[in-house]
Amino acid sequence: MAMTLPDGSPLIVHDGVLAEARPGGRLVLWVRGEDRAGYRAWERIATAAGAPAEGAGGIRSVAASSWRAQQRQRGGLMGAIRSLTGSGAAGDWTLPGGGEVESLGTLARGLRLAWLPGQPGVADRPRLAALWPRSAGIRPLGPSLFLVEEAEESRPPAGAAPTPPRREDAVGLAEQALAGAAGSGDRRKALAAASDLGLTLVYAGDAARASEVLGSALGEAEGMGDAALIDDLAGNLAYADLIRGRPADAARRLEPLALRARAAGDGYGEKMALDRLARARFDLGDRAGGLTLLGRPIALAARLGDLKHEADLLWLAAIHLADLGHMAEAAAAGGSAVDRLRRLGDPAAAWYAHHLANFGPTVATPVQPTNPRTAASGTLRLAISAAKSMAAFVGSGFKVAPQEVYHARLAACAGCEHHTGLRCRVCGCITAAKARLGHERCPAGRW
Repeated sequence: MAMTLPDGSPLIVHDGVLAEARPGGRLVLWVRGEDRAGYRAWERIATAAGAPAEGAGGIRSVAASSWRAQQRQRGGLMGAIRSLTGSGAAGDWTLPGGGEVESLGTLARGLRLAWLPGQPGVADRPRLAALWPRSAGIRPLGPSLFLVEEAEESRPPAGAAPTPPRREDAVGLAEQALAGAAGSGDRRKALAAASDLGLTLVYAGDAARASEVLGSALGEAEGMGDAALIDDLAGNLAYADLIRGRPADAARRLEPLALRARAAGDGYGEKMALDRLARARFDLGDRAGGLTLLGRPIALAARLGDLKHEADLLWLAAIHLADLGHMAEAAAAGGSAVDRLRRLGDPAAAWYAHHLANFGPTVATPVQPTNPRTAASGTLRLAISAAKSMAAFVGSGFKVAPQEVYHARLAACAGCEHHTGLRCRVCGCITAAKARLGHERCPAGRW
């Protein structure tokens, strides 16, 4: 059955454009893009739900929006990479002829799908330009079918940074980076990209798959003898071990990393390794040992001016001091953490201060609680959960940085030796996401 446009006119599209009818009278067009690094690019153009077809100057049009998407290609390079990464989750959409594609986010709104009504003909550009004099672009999709970008403001500015990725999008970006690095033939670059993917998977809640990716890459890096790459992969694998409930494995990897970083004068690397090693000690039930270890990274964070990491470590110390029954010391450490957050202008400071105020007595006899999750530290642990929930909603206090600030931050990251192209090795954050939050600060002091 022939497909039609919203006013009943026959729909004819160029080669490389697929069409499908959706419920509610919506029309979706798929425009095929380039194949690159195991992916095929697509643009999904959809008419607005319930939008009427309007006429002017002999041309009909309807409101539309556009999304970027990609389709994984089978076999070849990507087949080999999927064997490493274990990727292959279902996509967000299915193409009209079959095949799944993943959404990469909105490309533009404020579009019009325009056509010459009646029998197919050729809609001339001058007539379209006269109807939309401020159009940012007019693209042909068929003999008499065009996509009109109504206003310049609907387009991102030239050179604009991409929208910060959601966690699931960040995994897709890391997979693309790995595919591109593998295709370049540069083994070191590919292994560095695998390290990025592994840590991103941990953040996305898939620590088991992260361990597979990182373990495989670590074995190859050890064969190459690249010390810096080995340490980066081993540190990320240790973090995955922690999340998977394998603190002994994590500690075994982290102890030599901390020693090597200290010998090399790498304060950032040492504090990160000691942070994770202390957490491994806590998970192994050695609270006293973990607290002793925490002193060094807290001092390093203070020396390096990394107030956020210092605050996180102080709050962690408060939790475990409370578990040991040292309430006065716990309250003091918690108060120091709140002070650092306030100095940063971090909106979470109010949440931490609120939970600290409800912490309870500041003096108690030291005890060893049988269940630390139900001990006096419970209210301090709740502060972390509350802050994470708050961070999920920008409107709850976490304001975004202005565009010019965001772009300047990303430019600073791009020129930094600690930046992998996706994440910061100093703090482990996905830079495109961290730079978007106005209160955040670079741990190396670049912004």
